Amino acid sequence: MKKLFTLMLMSICMVLTANAGEIYLIGSDGTWEPNHASATLTETATAGVYEGEVTFTGNYFAVVKNLASAGDWDTLNSTDNRFSASKLTVGEECSLDQTGDKSSNLTQLGLYKVTVDLNKLTIKLVVVEEAADKYYVAGVDALGLDWTGKNEDLLMTTTDKTTYTFTKENLTLESGIEYGFKVVKNGSTWIPGGDNITIKVTETGKYTVTFTYVVGESAPTATATKTGNAEATKHTYTVYGNFEGEESWKDFNMTESPEGTWTAVITGVAAGTYKFKVRADEEWNIEYPKGQGNNETVTVAKDNTTVTIVYVEDPQGITVTQTVPTAIDRVNADIENAPVYNLAGMKANKGLVIKNNKKYILR
Repeated sequence: MKKLFTLMLMSICMVLTANAGEIYLIGSDGTWEPNHASATLTETATAGVYEGEVTFTGNYFAVVKNLASAGDWDTLNSTDNRFSASKLTVGEECSLDQTGDKSSNLTQLGLYKVTVDLNKLTIKLVVVEEAADKYYVAGVDALGLDWTGKNEDLLMTTTDKTTYTFTKENLTLESGIEYGFKVVKNGSTWIPGGDNITIKVTETGKYTVTFTYVVGESAPTATATKTGNAEATKHTYTVYGNFEGEESWKDFNMTESPEGTWTAVITGVAAGTYKFKVRADEEWNIEYPKGQGNNETVTVAKDNTTVTIVYVEDPQGITVTQTVPTAIDRVNADIENAPVYNLAGMKANKGLVIKNNKKYILR
């Protein structure tokens, strides 16, 4: 029994010693989970100084302590447990901040020697071997893309590490529509950093699209080659806006008129200023106005206003009208619900009755 107790005590001491002699990185492998270390740094002969070689496959990471006991993000993100460098320069000793919820950003992936000094609250990364840059295509779904920026199925290929290409076949593209895309370096650097690059064809049909990016240039390019005929898609439209509050952006259905216009009627809008745009099929292939953050704005003066938005496809345009409830509207509503009396002045639900000073026969 005494021997068993001694072994248990030794085991506990070993665990405590290991935990005391290690700190952890989260995020360097692209995953962000409590209790998951993407790398472990071991304490050196100098107390409080930790080192290790780390392969970074993700750009953002944080230094954490007590990972084994951090069962949730609140614990993990406490300023006692989490550290990051707001300005990280490879090859230099950089200050660590006890930020709680921010991360360090390493722009060049690869294998690094990492040294963390908790005595001085510093971190230093030294290149062991840089990873080859990866370039991904990101864009609208009509181009067979998505906006994740690091989808391995959308990885561009190269033979010289200078010119990168990616090809999508059998795409149905419609004439006159601008389809947006970008290139993303290593899953974090968007090229270009501003507006999207767009593809626009003059004839609806089936296309093969080749995306090209040359390292060092400010923007990628794309060529679309028609390979067959196709009919234009019949689209439906919605108004995407924050009429129910800044944190409640949503789609409001639009109905088509025989004249080809599309109308959304949004009732019960509170006083305030709202942003919106029209988009097709609840996607971003067709939007008006075009561009991220480029919205229409409408100011509503009174609560319970009805906002009517009309969209025309060609040429694209929007008109907005507002209807404010009046006192007459409320009186009419009251009259509609007025009580019913018989000729003796008693409430009734059948026979010869009077409602709103008019005689009716209720059966």
